[in-house]
Amino acid sequence: MFVFKMVMKTMRKSLRLISCVVLGAAILAPMVVGKDHAEADTYYVDSAKFGAYTNEGLQPVLLVASPKDVIDSLLEISDALAWHTIGIDIEVLSAYRTLPRQLENFVLLDIGRSYSMLTIFQNGAPVAQRSIPQGGQMFNAA
Repeated sequence: MFVFKMVMKTMRKSLRLISCVVLGAAILAPMVVGKDHAEADTYYVDSAKFGAYTNEGLQPVLLVASPKDVIDSLLEISDALAWHTIGIDIEVLSAYRTLPRQLENFVLLDIGRSYSMLTIFQNGAPVAQRSIPQGGQMFNAA
């Protein structure tokens, strides 16, 4: 899953926002996966406006692109369990919502079994994320 923060000029039509988000995903996906071109049909893309407009009239937007095969497999499991899925969220935002008080600017370190995720939050929104190839099993081996 890829998370990307960008700013856009004020727009009146949501169609313009959607086309900008798709363009943003086309720019983002190759950067992350190291390809020369984006395979737009292999990603689900979503966006959300957050925060106030800047002094320059720009709107902060969070862009998320997730591989379709990952999301589709989660939906298949949900269907097999007869669950009614109302949304799928990125893991870091789910973890953020469990915090006793909502912090604004901080770093969240999620230590997994074989890898860890470091996420930087600004104004309550994730702005950068890195995968670290060490996790909890490294401590168990020591």
